Amino acid sequence: MTREDVLKIIDGKEVDVATLNKNSSYIITVEVGSMPAETVQQVCKRLSECLYEAQIKHVVIVPTSNGLPTLKFYEFKDGEVSEVE
Repeated sequence: MTREDVLKIIDGKEVDVATLNKNSSYIITVEVGSMPAETVQQVCKRLSECLYEAQIKHVVIVPTSNGLPTLKFYEFKDGEVSEVE
């Protein structure tokens, strides 16, 4: 899926966020394929803005590549950065 495909879905309102409960929390996956990191950031930012406009504020956006989650968490501990497993 290209950046344009994802933005068309987001901006074209193909996803009906009106059906989401404003008081609930959601994990949202976004298929980004092999998009460059900067493009992924732009797409996720646009999605976040659209959700915020719809007053959906409790979300975690998980970029995926070919259906596999690509989100990782890192922790600062004792002056070092390590991946959280």
